[in-house]
Amino acid sequence: MDAFHQAVTYSKDAANQFASGRNRRSNEPEQYPGGFRYVQFEPVLSDCECPETNDRDCKQKDTVPSNNYSVCICNYDRQDSSAWPCFNSTTWVKSICPDCNDIGYCNVPEANGSIHFPCVCQTYGKYCLLRPERLKRIWEFRGKAIPDKASPFRADFLEQLKQLGYENMTDEVAITIKTKERLVLTMAGLPVHRRIALSYGKSEFIHMCSFNGQQCDIISDFKLHVDPAFGNCYTFNANRKNPLVSSRAGPSYGLRLMVFVNATDYLPTTEATGVRIAIHGHDEYPFPDTFGYSAPTGAVSSFGLSMRKVNRLSQPYGDCVPSDRPLPENYIYRNYKYEPEGCYKSCYQSQIYQMCGCADPRYPVQNSSIRRCNGLDALSSNCLIREGIRFTRSHSCRCNHPCQQDVYTTTYSAAKWPSGSFRVGQCENDLEKCINYYRFAFFPASKTRFFPYGILERFEKLLEALHSLLQFGLLGPEVEGRMEGSNHAAMIEIYYEQMSYEKLTESVSYLVVNLISDIGGQAGLWLGASVITLLEVIIFVFRILTIYCRRNRDANKSKLTNGFTNANQLDSNGIKPNDSSCAIDTSVVFEVNRSDEPNSENGDQDDQNANYHNDNKINSLNENHYEVS
Repeated sequence: MDAFHQAVTYSKDAANQFASGRNRRSNEPEQYPGGFRYVQFEPVLSDCECPETNDRDCKQKDTVPSNNYSVCICNYDRQDSSAWPCFNSTTWVKSICPDCNDIGYCNVPEANGSIHFPCVCQTYGKYCLLRPERLKRIWEFRGKAIPDKASPFRADFLEQLKQLGYENMTDEVAITIKTKERLVLTMAGLPVHRRIALSYGKSEFIHMCSFNGQQCDIISDFKLHVDPAFGNCYTFNANRKNPLVSSRAGPSYGLRLMVFVNATDYLPTTEATGVRIAIHGHDEYPFPDTFGYSAPTGAVSSFGLSMRKVNRLSQPYGDCVPSDRPLPENYIYRNYKYEPEGCYKSCYQSQIYQMCGCADPRYPVQNSSIRRCNGLDALSSNCLIREGIRFTRSHSCRCNHPCQQDVYTTTYSAAKWPSGSFRVGQCENDLEKCINYYRFAFFPASKTRFFPYGILERFEKLLEALHSLLQFGLLGPEVEGRMEGSNHAAMIEIYYEQMSYEKLTESVSYLVVNLISDIGGQAGLWLGASVITLLEVIIFVFRILTIYCRRNRDANKSKLTNGFTNANQLDSNGIKPNDSSCAIDTSVVFEVNRSDEPNSENGDQDDQNANYHNDNKINSLNENHYEVS
């Protein structure tokens, strides 16, 4: 927050617009020598008006010192932001102290001790304070201006801005965003139990609750969820085994909450007053920074829900992730189902670990052996911011949507709250009514059992004192406006707009059947083809094949017949008994049919006439058997 104040002041100096100083700092942790992180007292540099004698304390001022002679060192109390006493810087010396406590005071160097701590000691007061690496300057976090060009502290101021990452930044919006990111990194580096203790509890945050027309139990119906950006968040209906259900639509049958946010505790980087709401399923991890909705204070915010079930196709038609597929190895939200946002954050965490050697403390890690980056370390913090910007511009992550997904769409409406007949915190002259208003706004009667005995009585006395100050005009309108209950409270309604849901299912748009149908349709359009035409083509091809086969068969028969004819038409003069020189196909053998009885003369004569018949001349037959070769 000191760096934020310096950067904002520098930006306003560049624009010649100086704003009023900020009178509050956050107790952000710092690493002091010896392992002390949260000391109460620390030495700071300040501009002072010192007396002539150095044994007396100086008068502290928030302005920038004009020279080194007007600089003093003060005891700064981190709890009440007071700086006293202050002594001239020439009366302080750097030393090594043997022992220091967690408050910030150290024993004088002459004392005994086993550990040595760097300290700064006051020569006249005879006491020492634990010395950090760099003494803070009061004019940097309280002042209204920066050191001018002639000041000996200007170079140190600009160097400090450079180390904190605010070099040449003059836009206050950009400075605010960067400071918020650094604050989130710093808080995320704290242990979980400390982050829980620094935020609001259930009974402090939620004052009224009803679901389905019935009063709900704040302690058992809400589950704590620690978010790195918003601190303590509370999930309603988080029990997966025994979920709460509503069978009717409308605001009266949904969830109605009255929440309290103490705007006076807000840091200067907080730009709006209200609460953040994220709507998700039982097995989905909430991401309020990405998918959340904001609800302002002083209004009743109504969120009407409608559900849409989306079913996508997997391979080979799509690239969605099936629900039965195991989670990726680098997925950091192991106890929840796969989501694209979780995939991107897991990919980002892997890239940060590769480039910076440590993990982003805002997100989970794959295993406990991975070291988280220290948000207070300038090198690690700058690496996180630099790689985060690089990842936003370009990355190689491929995160597909799940095949089955429930999407909640929200309709938002708001109205001023409370109504004119019942205005929380705005009081007339009656003190009793004022107390009742504040009691209702901050501590409803149905929830008083969650507060220790005596808290309400002390709070009523505080209200009486504040009311007296208002009556006498001792508090300005700014403080009076902060006391209004409507500026700290908000009414929230979350309900179903209708008891039905919309289902979107992906289907294959083009099948093989569609292809055949399109081909037939195009052919019928451009060629006049149809099913009858196709049958005619088949019959035509069948007839062609039939004719072709018939012709081949007739050709084979004709060839065989020609062979027989040529054999019977040989010249008788060229045929001799046992003559092997005849030009007759040797593959054809003719034998004379003989009778079963070899002595039959009629049978022999018939065989001779059948094998050798000549119209012109018949040679003498000397043998009964002839072979034509």
